[in-house]
Amino acid sequence: MSITFLKKNAPAGLKVLSVIYYLATLFSILISVLAFTNSGPLNSIVKAGAGPSLNDANFASLGIIFFIMAAFSFLVALGLQNKNNIARIALIAFSCLNVIGGIISIIEGSYISSVNLAFNALVAYYLVFNKKVREEFITPL
Repeated sequence: MSITFLKKNAPAGLKVLSVIYYLATLFSILISVLAFTNSGPLNSIVKAGAGPSLNDANFASLGIIFFIMAAFSFLVALGLQNKNNIARIALIAFSCLNVIGGIISIIEGSYISSVNLAFNALVAYYLVFNKKVREEFITPL
């Protein structure tokens, strides 16, 4: 029994996006575990910021949020790998929401959000307008 990672002639961008979202899953799980354990590395990162310090309840909330993000990232990666059109549509929707959020952040003066804005705009454009990607998700009747 073998696990296939899309088909050989599948667009490379789909494979790359799937890998990126698997890596996002691992990163989100790591942050979630660090938040739940209220560990030193995460504490030092939070204390280095200019914002208010976090208490145990805040760390638990952060852990839950990152766990949900990990689940979403995993489902998107798996959906892209298995050519599930719902995963494609969900990723398009969230990328568009992130584009809007990035524009708002830039208007508010946070120019670092331009990297996130560019990435999400490229993802949404690629998944919507690339003909090979759309054909990859068409299921024959």
